Amino acid sequence: MEYNCAKCERLVEYRTGIRPKKSLEGRSYRNLPVPDFGDPEAWLLIIGLAPGAHGANRTGRPFQGDGAGTLLYASLHDVGFCNTEKVTDFDPGIRLSGVLITNAVRCAPPENKPTPKEFNNCRTHLMETLTSPDISDILCIGKDAYDQLCKALGIKGLKFFHGLHQKFDMFRVHCSYHTSTYNQNTGRISKASLSPILHKIIEFRKGD
Repeated sequence: MEYNCAKCERLVEYRTGIRPKKSLEGRSYRNLPVPDFGDPEAWLLIIGLAPGAHGANRTGRPFQGDGAGTLLYASLHDVGFCNTEKVTDFDPGIRLSGVLITNAVRCAPPENKPTPKEFNNCRTHLMETLTSPDISDILCIGKDAYDQLCKALGIKGLKFFHGLHQKFDMFRVHCSYHTSTYNQNTGRISKASLSPILHKIIEFRKGD
C-alpha cells in the first residue's frame, strides 16, 4: 500500500496534525496510513473502520494502542489466534496465526467518521487485500466495516447484525459490534460476546 498516500486532503491534514494527548506525552506518533498487520498466509481477515487517532495512528498497527484493540487482541488470544493476551500498545513480539487485520480506511479520520469519498478512495486497498488466495473468512468489526465490505464485494440486501454468519461466493462473512471503548462501557460488546463469534468462525473452518 501507499504509506505516503495523499488522496484524501482532509485526512492528510488531520493525521499530520495529531499531537499526543496528555497521558501519551513524549510518545512518538506515526501519523501515516496504517498497513495491514498479521499472518501473510492468513485465512481470516478482520476489518475495522479506521485507525484511532491515539491508537493505530500512533503505533502503526491496526487496533494496537487503544481500548478497542485491547479487547480484540484479548479475544483473539482466547481462541488461539494471538500469542499474547494483553495488547495495550505497540509490541514487536506480537504474532498472529491465521489472521490478518486491516481497516476500511487506513488514515485516522476526525471524530472517527470518514466521508463517503474517503471510503471510496481507500476501497482499492481493501479490494487488493481481498485478492489473497488464502482468505476464506472475513470478520467485520462494526457496521461501517461491513458496509464497505459489501460495496467491495457487490453484496446487497443483507443487513448488519452482531453474530451474522453468511456465505458470499468465495467468502464466509461474519459480523461483530465494534470493540470501541464506548461500546465496552455501555455493555454492547465484551470478550464474552466476541469470543463465541470467533469460536464459530473456527468451527466453520474445521468443517471445510
